[in-house]
Amino acid sequence: MNSQRLLERGRHLWAKSSEDGEGHSLLAHLLDVGLVAEALVESRAGHDARVVAEELDLSQEEATRLLVVMAAVHDIGKATPCFQAKWPEGAPAEALRSRRADVPHGRAGGILLREWLALERHVPPKLATSLANAVAIHHGSRLPSDFAAPGTYDPRSIGEDEPPWCLWRAALLDDVADAFGGLPTLTTRKYLRGRSWMLLAGLTSVADWIGSSLAHVGRVPDVTAYIEARRAEVRGKLAEIIWPTEAPWWSERPEGGFAAWFVSENGAFTPRPLQAAFEGLVQGDAEPSLVIVEAPMGEGKTEAAFYGLVQPNAVGGGYIALPTQATSDAMHERLLRFVDSNRARRVDVALAHGASRLRVGLERPHTGTVDVDLESQAVADSWFSQGRRELIAELGVGTVDQALLGVLPTRHFFVRQWALARKLVVLDEVHAYDAYTGGLVAELVRWLAALGSSVVLMSATLPEGVRARLVAAYAEGRGVEPPTLPEVGYPRAIKVRRSEIEHRAFAARKPSTVHVLSAPYGLEALADELIEAVEQGAAVAAIVNDVGRAQALFQICRAQHGDVQLLHARMPLAERKRREAAVVERFGPTGRRSARNGLVVATQVVEQSLDLDFDVIFTDLAPIDLLFQRSGRMHRHERPWRPARFAEPTLRIAGLEDAAGTGPQLEALGTVYAEWIMWRSWGVLAGVPSLELPSDIDRLVQQVYGQREIPGLEPFEEQVSLAAAAYRLQQSAESEAAKAWSLGAPLKSATNSWGEPGRDEDDWRAHSLKVPTRLGDDSVNAVPLVPTPQGWKVPGSERSAVRTGSRRAPRGFAEAAASMQIRVSRKSLVARLRAQEPPGWWTATGELRSLYPLYLEHDGRAVVDASVRLDDELGLVYEEGGR
Repeated sequence: MNSQRLLERGRHLWAKSSEDGEGHSLLAHLLDVGLVAEALVESRAGHDARVVAEELDLSQEEATRLLVVMAAVHDIGKATPCFQAKWPEGAPAEALRSRRADVPHGRAGGILLREWLALERHVPPKLATSLANAVAIHHGSRLPSDFAAPGTYDPRSIGEDEPPWCLWRAALLDDVADAFGGLPTLTTRKYLRGRSWMLLAGLTSVADWIGSSLAHVGRVPDVTAYIEARRAEVRGKLAEIIWPTEAPWWSERPEGGFAAWFVSENGAFTPRPLQAAFEGLVQGDAEPSLVIVEAPMGEGKTEAAFYGLVQPNAVGGGYIALPTQATSDAMHERLLRFVDSNRARRVDVALAHGASRLRVGLERPHTGTVDVDLESQAVADSWFSQGRRELIAELGVGTVDQALLGVLPTRHFFVRQWALARKLVVLDEVHAYDAYTGGLVAELVRWLAALGSSVVLMSATLPEGVRARLVAAYAEGRGVEPPTLPEVGYPRAIKVRRSEIEHRAFAARKPSTVHVLSAPYGLEALADELIEAVEQGAAVAAIVNDVGRAQALFQICRAQHGDVQLLHARMPLAERKRREAAVVERFGPTGRRSARNGLVVATQVVEQSLDLDFDVIFTDLAPIDLLFQRSGRMHRHERPWRPARFAEPTLRIAGLEDAAGTGPQLEALGTVYAEWIMWRSWGVLAGVPSLELPSDIDRLVQQVYGQREIPGLEPFEEQVSLAAAAYRLQQSAESEAAKAWSLGAPLKSATNSWGEPGRDEDDWRAHSLKVPTRLGDDSVNAVPLVPTPQGWKVPGSERSAVRTGSRRAPRGFAEAAASMQIRVSRKSLVARLRAQEPPGWWTATGELRSLYPLYLEHDGRAVVDASVRLDDELGLVYEEGGR
């Protein structure tokens, strides 16, 4: 094709700028993204196409063509005067003759694609609008429903009806559509449903990110030849980033059932009753389902979740969501060992917050890209690190928050949903969430059901109302009426497949008795009893409800006894992981007798997922379900050599009695937990000498979270009534907030999901509302930086920060920064960190975009607040009287 013909068909327009003056051809980029989309649809066994085909009355082949063509033409908004003029060196002369107001190329693409679909391809207007919207938002900032309304943009900026722009675009659109078989005939006169819109939008963004990582090329003389040559490169790139294939990642185990997937130090693995029940419910199941498992701690729920990952309905991959980063870290290590023992091929097992195994999944072409593309590159890079890549990876472990952001109006929420579609999603410790987060969990379950995912919910036990709400949400997502739940004894497992229910009741592995005794709430007296237990040879844990209380208790105990360890979430990530590993090595299942006696002072980070076994546990008064959870870290394994005094498990509760022994320690009630639940938890425990496990777990949880009166609270009627009123008001407000923030229903029109997104934790945009996954104090992940003569560096690292004016931080600095991140929740400090303007190189580095620099003086005190300091032993300390 001669040069004149190339110009006539718009093949001289650029998509990616470069310093060599050539750039990456817009046509090449559109074809690249189409090829990636084609491969992604195939890799997902045609799932996305089947959903769209059913909705639009198409064949699966026609739906595939629709998805691929629409993803390919996503960047047609770059074929406009205002975009081409951004890089004068590569722009055609027509773009430089007069400057017009900028129209973001995503919105420009939406406008132009809507016209192309409706006027040129005769697609009904509502369907044309939603198709254009879904692909135009690939940079995450969604378009309002009036994005194409006349008068809201300057048509001259996009050359809407101006030759040669309209001719160039028409030629490009025809070339791309023809390359992938053309658009099918579309007759549906409605907007896309939410789930189809979600799948197209997610596919487009991920295909764009991967397609942008391919080597840059100049003009494309022959589309057919280019497609043939480039297809192999696309498949090579997917293999390079370990993109999943249709084939299962695991080696088949035709014989042996559940036990065949696991190894035991003592020889053959013997499934526990919970695991046998779970196997009976899910083995060989290829249809999506919801399974709810309620059982005591230590019954093997984790192995059950792993067994779910090797069933046919998990062939799309899996994601295990936990309440905290600390529990995610521990689960990730266990999943890695399981996968290594059972994999048949390479499989990506990603970790939620990414800092412990930081890896950007896409390496960009080394063509000297100029600043016009730096922002979108950083956004894409941040998705393949720092807590979101695990959703796209075949297998991932992370916090529940990363999944919940998929049902909230944040940037790229649709990528999260697309990534979880047709996977097995395990939500662990479901009992740990308040009404707001619990409401979002129900919304997530509804969307996952609609997207063809299987869901496993695991908990010590659930209040009846919560269980019913989750089952109803799943049924609604499948488009059926919610079934009536049967009465099933505890422990139990329930499976819902559309309107059908199966269930199993099973025995706990070993019934046990936990003795209950009071403990002093004052730190000095509490420390005395802790040290006494240690000196009698016990392995002791003290679990308190507040980091400041843990730090103070640790200092008192450390002054009396040298063998004390401190563990909480306000430590640099690498240090916390180091301490967790040391605690597990000493007090875990393989801990040696000679090292068993000692004291761990901790917050809630030890009550979930860490496999720890203490002789005795001292704990602050807490909600009854969390007290059961904490007790599960005591006498967890058979230990023939426990000290005689601690031969039977004893839970020592600080705050259970006041000085007079007539009621609870009032100070212990007013902590991070709802006071009414604390009163009711105290009410069921007051005067109780012991707890029978597992029978008391379900009975007492239902009693505390139910509405029936609890004997023993009568003397405190006025205080309890006030706490109850405050609790009900809070529950109502939280439930309404969850409904208000959540996206529209997945089986209804996608227009109820349009609008300007809020800001999540990796979004630096000012003047936008932060969308929370949890209510309470706002928090951010901060990276401490200490001064050097050349600039700033991460403590403990010799890699100095780049100087002001640099374009990006070096990879080594980004890794060091991520490993030192600290979760910060002090309201005044969070506000000051958010108010800081981060350096340009910081926000341009994808791995750092979700983090905030915390500048420290030489003595470890924060520059923005001298009452905050980083201590090597205590972690981040908030001193009294802070600003």
